[in-house]
Amino acid sequence: MMDSSLTFDRPPPSWWKLGPALWLGSAIVLIVAYLIFNIPGNWFGGSAPQQFPGSSMTVFTGAAQAEEDKMIVTGPDSRNAVILGLNTPNISTQQYGMIAPNIEGIPDNTEVTLFWRNDLAPNKMFTRPLNVAGGRVQDVIVAGDSNWLGRIHMIGLIIRGAIPLPVTIKGLVVKPASAASVLADRWRDWTDQESWSGMSLTRIVGGRTGMELPLPLIVTLSAALACGAYFALRRWRHWAISALTIAAIVMSAWLILDLRWQLNLASNALTSWDDFAGRDLSAKRLMGIDAEFEKIAIDIRSLVPPQSRLFVFAQDPGVAGRLAYLLLPAKMYYDITQSNIPPTERFKTGDFILFHRKPGVRYSPDRKELLLEGRSTLRAEIVYAKRGAVLAKVTG
Repeated sequence: MMDSSLTFDRPPPSWWKLGPALWLGSAIVLIVAYLIFNIPGNWFGGSAPQQFPGSSMTVFTGAAQAEEDKMIVTGPDSRNAVILGLNTPNISTQQYGMIAPNIEGIPDNTEVTLFWRNDLAPNKMFTRPLNVAGGRVQDVIVAGDSNWLGRIHMIGLIIRGAIPLPVTIKGLVVKPASAASVLADRWRDWTDQESWSGMSLTRIVGGRTGMELPLPLIVTLSAALACGAYFALRRWRHWAISALTIAAIVMSAWLILDLRWQLNLASNALTSWDDFAGRDLSAKRLMGIDAEFEKIAIDIRSLVPPQSRLFVFAQDPGVAGRLAYLLLPAKMYYDITQSNIPPTERFKTGDFILFHRKPGVRYSPDRKELLLEGRSTLRAEIVYAKRGAVLAKVTG
């Protein structure tokens, strides 16, 4: 007779169904946990997001100027700070609780602080530090902050630190701190196109740099949790162990990242085709990373006679080199690998000097003189001033 007390392993479910199902369930659990720990208030409701372009901000201190709908920050003040403010139309703190600054090109070691004023204490400024990663400022949830009360009539940014290259503030978005808003932001993070680079050809980060919840992290943790869940289910249900189920879990995670990479490659290929196919060299440059510099070069090529000398100076020597290359075959003088301006004795009447966002250079229209880094003057007249570049012709 057979002993009924004996327990035999039960047949396991199909591995190709169980593995992906466990991975998907684990991913959902982790995302819900992320929402629980990051949304302090109501998960639902709120008004439509309000978007404010960077050009609508007021510069209180520091060097910045509006270009189209953006604000370009070129340098801090004497206290190494830039302060910008935005007058908002009395935003309700009950409807909105998430701030998303759209800033690019900011150094990772820069300190960025969000500040706001409300109608309950109109003369008091409340602050919240922001995280900077990958040259961008991360979103912040202010809902639940003890000072996020009443109606907000001003939101601003305090940037402290050196700014070696211009920082672009594209805008600022005020959103409700709801589950839908947070999930939509994370989805945009994960699906954001990664442009061509030496790394993007063989692997992918999984979205924009510096995101709060990287796609590879959530995918890997989901796989680890799914494996743990499988072993727990196997012990509880007395399943025979199946290496194929473990492989299906790992392959599900791998396929998600690989498909994301393949889609990114295809998207970049289509974008490159649209940008460069059938265009001449100048038009291709206008679609590339040197588009800003090519626009400047197009503007000033006709202003510099072929036999005249042209000096190029920028805050970053690399930028000066790129501009000099685009301006060939103009006669370039001085070492463009350095950013320091040479003594005025090096310049001759008829020379042209191009400054690109170069700090320490001033011009007096009345005296028609350039003040170079606060130590010397040079008689010149301005023949071009646009796009953050100034072209001056030496007159004596």
